[in-house]
Amino acid sequence: MNTKLELFKQSVCGKSVGVIGIGISNTPLIKMLVKMGANVTARDKKTADILGDIAQELQSIGVKTVLGEEYLSNITEDIVFKTPGMRIDTPELLGAKKEGLL
Repeated sequence: MNTKLELFKQSVCGKSVGVIGIGISNTPLIKMLVKMGANVTARDKKTADILGDIAQELQSIGVKTVLGEEYLSNITEDIVFKTPGMRIDTPELLGAKKEGLL
């Protein structure tokens, strides 16, 4: 058994986890977090129409989605993961970091 993975699972189980960016790098993370028992909110600037089937698939497994221009507003999750290409100095992310979420 992978002890680090088990510790990570324990740390996210039952927590509110935000994932910023629904794409190739974060979709597997979102699905893994759901399997680990996290309450996941996926955030993306793209709309559901642009995201297509993946938005519906995530919603069908219990993922809350925040999509469109206001996707970074009101970040209140316990833990937040950002897409690798997003700058950490985005004002909304700086606010989340100040709150200890990143």
